[in-house]
Amino acid sequence: MDTIRNTTSKYPFMLPSGESFSTEVSKLGITPSDTVVIYDAPDVGTYNAPRVAWMFRVFGHGCVHVLNNFRGYCTLGFPVTRGIFSIPYCGDEVQYENRNQDQNRNEKQGQDENENRYPIPEVNSSLIIDYEEVYDIVSRGDTNIQILDSRAERLFSGKEGYSDPKVNRGHIPGSMNIPFTRVLVDESGAIRSATELKTLFQRVGVSNTKPTILSCNSGVTAAVLEIALRQAGYTMSMRVYDGSWMEWGVRSGYSLCSR
Repeated sequence: MDTIRNTTSKYPFMLPSGESFSTEVSKLGITPSDTVVIYDAPDVGTYNAPRVAWMFRVFGHGCVHVLNNFRGYCTLGFPVTRGIFSIPYCGDEVQYENRNQDQNRNEKQGQDENENRYPIPEVNSSLIIDYEEVYDIVSRGDTNIQILDSRAERLFSGKEGYSDPKVNRGHIPGSMNIPFTRVLVDESGAIRSATELKTLFQRVGVSNTKPTILSCNSGVTAAVLEIALRQAGYTMSMRVYDGSWMEWGVRSGYSLCSR
């Protein structure tokens, strides 16, 4: 996530350009026909993986999954490979530190690097929403669209602020708060069962008919909420607000930051 993002934006973790995505994914040897499985570190549980999976889907990758989750995978005794990961040549088999990489590199010299380059993708605009559109929706008081915020309650309510004084406290007017930790099992950090999630979302009052905007601090845990809603059987259109509160809390002004 630190690498495959818009590194020129003043807001963290904004989507990269299609060309940048293509370049970085090509370095990993990933092709459009690959099945991609994404997971977080065992001590994390579930946090970044849904955002990375969402990014792949935004750029049109056909088959991408989030493992639920690596901590449980390890606990169940499934195979784990150890070693420091080394980025392979485009299309090459993943290599590890304890393998003879020099020989593989020499064999690949002279190969046309563009041959296995991931095609520059178009953005699937049905999965993402920007500041201008959110601002327009909020400004006209459109109640036909629901906004879900996955931040902690203390941040949503404005009881606690941010270290950057330019970021206002509070939440987007009309939004509902579902802290992303509520969709996770406390002990493992795994995403809860479909039944548990459906009960949670029904209690909060989430509609399955209204187009939905998902927001958080910086567009990361909003994707956790998106995957949990899908797991619970919700089928309405969902778009992640990429800039989320790090953008809204700065650009919208105090009057559009409810408490």
